[in-house]
Amino acid sequence: MKTYPNQLVIFDFDGVIVDTEYTTFCFYRDILPQWGIHLKESDFKYKIARKSIDFFKDVLPKDKFDEAFVQQLITLKRQAFLNNIKQYLKPIPYAQELLEACRQDHLRLAIGSQNERELLEKAVDVFDISHYFELIISLQDLKNKKPDPEIFLLISQKLNVPPSQTVVIEDGKEGIQAAKTGGFKAIGYTNSFTREELAQDHPDLIVESLKQLTPQLLRCL
Repeated sequence: MKTYPNQLVIFDFDGVIVDTEYTTFCFYRDILPQWGIHLKESDFKYKIARKSIDFFKDVLPKDKFDEAFVQQLITLKRQAFLNNIKQYLKPIPYAQELLEACRQDHLRLAIGSQNERELLEKAVDVFDISHYFELIISLQDLKNKKPDPEIFLLISQKLNVPPSQTVVIEDGKEGIQAAKTGGFKAIGYTNSFTREELAQDHPDLIVESLKQLTPQLLRCL
């Protein structure tokens, strides 16, 4: 039986399996006017591949940034998303087809996401993809956020697959940095950043569509 270099594929969630970046931005843009805050469309660039708390540090006026206020906004967003997964989470084209192809080829799959566990678990159930993944690591499992490699190293340890035999699929620059720092192979998907921007962090491959990925390519990268 032929042995391939890679045995495990770790998927980022937001931006790779589902798209939540713009719907999150739109949610905040639509509710903030009641507090006298008006986001511009150009502010979206501060949200891409970043947690809400970091986004607000950049876009809120200094006299409006308050930790308790921001947590209130995040709680409102969390409840809205949980109550209507399909309104706010949009499946990435070809993601489910890739997951199914990997399953049929017996590649091991995991999710490494800085999103919250409650939303992740509900989303994979709503979109009927939970059966593809052996492990889901969420924000609640982490001490250090990307670009620290903790998230991917934790999956590697729990599934007993070394980084050298693992491919990470990421749409964010910090995710690619985390994968490369941890010794993983990294694929950059141009959903949130351009090819040129992702190339700065030296992923092993950059794709414009998940349709470009196959189990054979993932095994042999």
